[in-house]
Amino acid sequence: RTLAHLYGAEGENYSVRLLAEGLATLLIFPPNTEHVDKLKMAQSSARRAGKGLWRSELVRPVSSSEVAEHENGVLWVEGRIERLRKTRFAVFIELPGDLVLKTTHKEWVTFESWESEFQRGQRISVLGDLYRVKGRPRIRLRHPAQLMD
Repeated sequence: RTLAHLYGAEGENYSVRLLAEGLATLLIFPPNTEHVDKLKMAQSSARRAGKGLWRSELVRPVSSSEVAEHENGVLWVEGRIERLRKTRFAVFIELPGDLVLKTTHKEWVTFESWESEFQRGQRISVLGDLYRVKGRPRIRLRHPAQLMD
């Protein structure tokens, strides 16, 4: 699969435009992070203005305790951190409802400035791709742009 940035004839970044109009959600796949600040800003302003999909009642944060009821796919989740666990291979952030946010040590480096936010009891809000491992819901944390403001 190829990830690319699409531009119009006048140099307009179509990803930024789609996010600014609320017609898409932001998913970052490192190392493709070249325009992440512009993309994040476009999504945040569309969300605050209630544009496009952000107008919908369907696009709201879901409590981590309710995640088990949802199918796999992109989901905006909120919850309080119950535990942060580091292993040899990955970092796991456990939330109520059996939800686990997982990141590799290589990706964790981009979160280090956020580490004070990842303390037990802290509220976290994440937009990511929900999947399951042995029936247990997970979201892969790839980049701090997934953290919702």
